[in-house]
Amino acid sequence: MISFFARLFGKKRPNRAREGSPEFEAILTQAMQDNGIHEAFRETVRRLVFEDGDGWRRCCGSGCDPCVEQFARAVDAIRRQTAGRV
Repeated sequence: MISFFARLFGKKRPNRAREGSPEFEAILTQAMQDNGIHEAFRETVRRLVFEDGDGWRRCCGSGCDPCVEQFARAVDAIRRQTAGRV
């Protein structure tokens, strides 16, 4: 079920049942590459795509690499591209 805030701000979560589909995997790979996120963080990005809360999006300002803002951009791209399709 999509949370109230997700509906309010249009942040639909992809269908979890199609998570492993080739289309989803290709979108995940592209979003990670576009945002400079190493393959080692693949499962982290995947988990965040389906995360209901947005509390994880706060940058701590310490110059982490990758920064949570990179993760947020990747997650948003995946959600936009998979909304209603995957």
